[in-house]
Amino acid sequence: MTGYRQVQAMTNRGPMLFVHAALLAACTSPEWTSPELGALADAEDLELVMLYPRPTDGSDFRTSLEYFRELGRAPIAAADRVRLVQSLDQALRPADPQARCFWPRHALTGTTSRGRVEALICFECHTLVLPGISLPIDESGSKVIEELRVAAELPIAD
Repeated sequence: MTGYRQVQAMTNRGPMLFVHAALLAACTSPEWTSPELGALADAEDLELVMLYPRPTDGSDFRTSLEYFRELGRAPIAAADRVRLVQSLDQALRPADPQARCFWPRHALTGTTSRGRVEALICFECHTLVLPGISLPIDESGSKVIEELRVAAELPIAD
């Protein structure tokens, strides 16, 4: 149990425990702009998946990993998970109403307490898609992903 739930459980035990709980939460759980991204950081396992950016069924827009051809995948070490998700969280920006291509070349998949989760990322149109939500991001989110891709020797689609 980490973060908010941990603080909530400890605050029921008195004011001194509240101080300890708040300090613990501040050290272990960053404040996420998007809770959905926070779930990725807390995943039991996380993988970087490289994709061919056009949906395999010929459609223009798909938001599920199953519709894209996989070029390779690699596990993301626990030490890199929070750093990766923090870089994506910091890359979030205000929504931009312009048309989106959404041809993702990157995806993250992981197992959380609520089951399997996937995030598809298109750095061309600056969009990150999680189940039920589409988030605009800027190019700065690609730095850590690119470091991990190169270290794992994963290919990238042209």
